[in-house]
Amino acid sequence: MNDGQNSKLAKSLILDLVFLAFIIYRFLILNNDTPFGISTGQELSTDPPQYTSFARNKALFNSYEIFHSRYTFFVNNVTTIIAYPIFRLLGTGRAQANFVALALSLLVMLFSYNLWKERSHGQAMLGTVFLGFNYIFINYGTLTFLEVTTLALISSASYFLLKKSQRVLHSFAAGMLFAAAAFFGKLLAIAFLPLAALILIIELLQKAGRSWHKFNVLYSFLIGYAFILILWTVFMYMPARADVGGYISEISTGMYGFPKALESVKMFLVQFYSYGFDIRLWSKQTIILVAGFLGLASVIGISLAPSKQLLQEVDRTDLFNAFWLLGMFVFLFPWNYRPMRYAMIIFPPAAYLSARWLILLTKTNIDWGNRIWPFFIMVYMAGSYISAQLLLIPKFDMRSIEIIQKYIPAAMLMGIVVTLTAIAIHKYKLKEINFVKNISLFIMPLAIIAFVINQNWLFFGNNFKLQKTISNSSRDLGRVLSKDAVVIGSYSSALTQENNFGSVIKMFGVPVVEKNFFNDIPATHVAIEAGGGEGSNERRAFKDYPEIMNNAPLVTTYYLRGYPINVYLIAPNSPNLKAKQYMPSSYESAVIALLGKRIDLALVMLDEYERLNGETISSVLLRMRIQLVTAGENPNYEYLESLVQLDEGNMNYWWLLGDSYIKSTPPQPEKALRAYQKALHLRPDDKSILKQLEILRNYIKNT
Repeated sequence: MNDGQNSKLAKSLILDLVFLAFIIYRFLILNNDTPFGISTGQELSTDPPQYTSFARNKALFNSYEIFHSRYTFFVNNVTTIIAYPIFRLLGTGRAQANFVALALSLLVMLFSYNLWKERSHGQAMLGTVFLGFNYIFINYGTLTFLEVTTLALISSASYFLLKKSQRVLHSFAAGMLFAAAAFFGKLLAIAFLPLAALILIIELLQKAGRSWHKFNVLYSFLIGYAFILILWTVFMYMPARADVGGYISEISTGMYGFPKALESVKMFLVQFYSYGFDIRLWSKQTIILVAGFLGLASVIGISLAPSKQLLQEVDRTDLFNAFWLLGMFVFLFPWNYRPMRYAMIIFPPAAYLSARWLILLTKTNIDWGNRIWPFFIMVYMAGSYISAQLLLIPKFDMRSIEIIQKYIPAAMLMGIVVTLTAIAIHKYKLKEINFVKNISLFIMPLAIIAFVINQNWLFFGNNFKLQKTISNSSRDLGRVLSKDAVVIGSYSSALTQENNFGSVIKMFGVPVVEKNFFNDIPATHVAIEAGGGEGSNERRAFKDYPEIMNNAPLVTTYYLRGYPINVYLIAPNSPNLKAKQYMPSSYESAVIALLGKRIDLALVMLDEYERLNGETISSVLLRMRIQLVTAGENPNYEYLESLVQLDEGNMNYWWLLGDSYIKSTPPQPEKALRAYQKALHLRPDDKSILKQLEILRNYIKNT
């Protein structure tokens, strides 16, 4: 075997091992909660199960819509199409649903690698490492967000868009896939239509003598796109025009409102420089932030550098990834809404451009021609944005427009410093000096090693803490309610993943109030986050449907990723005859007896329930409620010791256990300290727990 074959075999083996690691990392966390510290939003718990709920219905009840739904986009979605056979083969559950996302994320990486390989194998390998080991992409990419499905379609479409062989055929496939990403994935993918068309126009301009009157790649692409759009219009939009139109209106201006960045110059700068910092989009991947945006500046600069025959020599893979990152960034920052989740769409080009910049650092012979000013403009934008992010991240807990505005001038000044440095390097040819050249060569391996170590440290430090509050609570609910239960609400899908109850998506905190919802749907229970402000789901549920929610018994409360979730029994209040026929379980009968102040009957019913089902999260919580009513005191810590055994990764139960040890007679500060430390281990940097620990340590020290 010659050296060339050995080299090829070694590269293939390394690639296989890297992709195996990608799969294993994601497979290990399929049933886990998403760790704390990535996003403070509830969408991590509520939204992914909703997008696979229709495939679950088909697998369990042989119908995608067991009841009519206004969420036509979710029913007729690629996510549903892919999830159904997986559910039929593997059964339904949280791990099975997240396996759908794992498969789609793997497709993103496979298509990205094969696209980038068109430029060079080294570029492809390095970019794939930056994408596959991305801590945020690992966690979000194992949740069935529509963005994951959309990204898989965009990545496959991008591969066909730029594949060098059979250009007309592959352009047609790209058109269909880009359209499917928008209309059978997520509508924000519409932004890729002008981007892809521009790349194809550049391709035609690069081919001298190509007639626009002949059938070409652009026309093939547009035909493919139009084909899918027509299918969507005829079979999806037309049959449910009101539902689809209402949903589109709701998710655009209805939910997000007018773009804040367009209100004034001040808000434009605020939105631009603060994009993603408040949920630390870039703080956990600083190398991608720096290398990705400097790579964007470099590629734009190189593409526009030639003084003659502009774009004739440009690498279309380079330009496409640069436009992808720049275009989606510009598309998203005016709203600055859920930047972590939507930013998944820009992770592939950010990974590619990070690798591109590090490779460019090793080169000294870049021919800038006479047009280098676009590069310096982009360097200024990149430098100032990077500086703003690094300056603002430490001020995360002090988010305000005033704080952001305070650091904008500093970010602009840092952008000038970075630009002047780039000008000096170019003008005085500093990269040709051996010392600077050696530093440039050293940066690449250092950045790769630092990135891999940092992302693995984050992964192993946060993803193996037994946090399974969603799946544990879902299993518990399956043992609490009667078999004919139909659960609705923002958490209905999450809390029915591990049982066979009927589930219907119902968001209360949205502009559209469906007055006839409870007439049409035989809902027996509402699962909804507790408390919140005026626009919260629970507050809106009681406001918009008082006849349903008022006096509805609170069956149980779960803590999912730190959020208290209330489950109400609404069947007796329902105008739907089928819902009224629901027979409460022995556990629910105990709750009803407690609310009716029939304590002895509640205890008898609860004993009967536990004799048949064993001790459950809900039964322990109910005994705590009974003690609070009968004794008028805080629950005995023994109940909470049982809870942490049933749901060991639940931060809230450890916290409550610590409180209970403090309030016991006599107090048990050492045990309380260990309980609080366990809560802090599950939720690092929580300021309330840190404060409690500080007070307790001082108490122990002084006693």
